[in-house]
Amino acid sequence: LPAGYSITDPFFSYSVDEFELEMNFLHYFDIFEQVAWKTYDHFGFASPQDFTTEVLLNHDGMNSGFYGMYTISDDFDKSWREVNDFQSGAFYKGAYNKKTKLDEDNSDINNYIANLETLQGEELKNYLLDNLDIANIINYNAVSAVIRQEDWGLTNSNSYNYRDTEGTGRWEYMPYDIDSSYQPMFFSAFTVDPISPMYPIPSEDSPT
Repeated sequence: LPAGYSITDPFFSYSVDEFELEMNFLHYFDIFEQVAWKTYDHFGFASPQDFTTEVLLNHDGMNSGFYGMYTISDDFDKSWREVNDFQSGAFYKGAYNKKTKLDEDNSDINNYIANLETLQGEELKNYLLDNLDIANIINYNAVSAVIRQEDWGLTNSNSYNYRDTEGTGRWEYMPYDIDSSYQPMFFSAFTVDPISPMYPIPSEDSPT
């Protein structure tokens, strides 16, 4: 929002000046994503406040009026990080978009990725035990598998990575952009033309 403006109750429980609008284009209604967030919540993951909202197109042309039903949520910005206690460590969107500790370089996450890619056997096991929040990583992978949330990775922008720099020094994951949840084998089953809409439901006419 413009400087000095924010959204508060009844929509958000704390002042929000950054938010996202997400169209549920994979299934056209938001129940899958709502259930997915509640599943992550149940296992202790901090999630954004979100709810369904109507979007209107506002201009004088023939297309004015109803535009669609979207999910609106607060962004993982400074306000969210302070409320959920993620402000003191190194907070990354994916591996390259750093949000906190901007006075430091990115050597922490670069070393983390390099060690995951190169270490093997006992050396890798010891590194993981010493540097990862094991319970968080197991829960994240388990929940993601159960809800079929496949559209994420350590280095892409559909997840956040946090290092408790001033505490345990351990890395943990947190979910983000989970609108593809409960879409069985969606990303592995189709090769999608980049200029065409994705197919939310498999059919004989779907691209393969």
